[in-house]
Amino acid sequence: MRVRLPGGALEPAQLEVLAELAGAEPIELTSRGNMQLRGVGDLESAREQLAAAGLLPSATHERVRNIVASPLADGYREAAARLDRALVARAGLAALPGRFLFALDDGAGDVASLAADAEIRSGVLHLDGHPTDLPGAVDALLDAAQAFLDLRGDEWRVRDLSDGAARIAAALGGAVTGPRAIPAPPIVPPVGWFDRPDGAVDLGAGVPLGRLEPRLAHFVAAVEHPVTVTPWRTLVLHGLDEGAAETVVRVLAPLGLIFDANAPLLRVSACVGDHGCARAQGDSLAHAADLAGMIADDERVHVVACGRGCGAPSGEHRRVVVTEEPGE
Repeated sequence: MRVRLPGGALEPAQLEVLAELAGAEPIELTSRGNMQLRGVGDLESAREQLAAAGLLPSATHERVRNIVASPLADGYREAAARLDRALVARAGLAALPGRFLFALDDGAGDVASLAADAEIRSGVLHLDGHPTDLPGAVDALLDAAQAFLDLRGDEWRVRDLSDGAARIAAALGGAVTGPRAIPAPPIVPPVGWFDRPDGAVDLGAGVPLGRLEPRLAHFVAAVEHPVTVTPWRTLVLHGLDEGAAETVVRVLAPLGLIFDANAPLLRVSACVGDHGCARAQGDSLAHAADLAGMIADDERVHVVACGRGCGAPSGEHRRVVVTEEPGE
């Protein structure tokens, strides 16, 4: 079960619900800032609990609520929520392909690296990375999505549509103003201590291999501050005072969260492997953990257990395919 979190936004009570639904299985963080649960037995009960927690506002639009936002930008969490509500309010947009992606980038280029189909970047509408002369606004994003639906055949993304960015911009009364520009993903994920203008602290935490144990999720929820799940499989706890932030690090680091942005384990990722995929031919998670202590300081590695390459991070990385148990 994939639970979409527009802008990665998650309240403590919602994280508690996800931890309960996960049972004994880790909660998986995805490359679009969402969460996945495996082995859910009673789907109807799970849906009811997600809906009651505000995590399933629309059955018709659930697959298209794909929204990422710069996790440390002031106001972007609320902007993602506004976009989500407006998206759900447009009945026709339920027909969008499930891979269509909206992004809100504050100019840092962080979520812009995900090559969203419709994106606000520094106040300007971008279409598949192409800047336009159209203003960056929620309505412009949704109008662009509708234009894509009107123009598409069986294409999944704007990039798949012939001259897609230019045609969509023209349909909106504008034009593309430059070449496609997709920045590289952040070299260092948002992990560590981030001072806010209001004097509070945002605390970024790495989740080893993007798998959050339910017990640890309960501890994170107990901090009782808003959480953002980032596309780099990290968590950001927002609005702590310095004393609370120091306590969180002291308590949660020994339990498995990573607060050192240079930790090698943050540069290793893996598909679920034989922990949850019938196609897997090996334990990719164990191999990835083993590799973390051996990779170069500037290297990014993704481990997969078959040739499909699921879960690969954006940007340059080395892919390792495993088909046997660690140590063999």
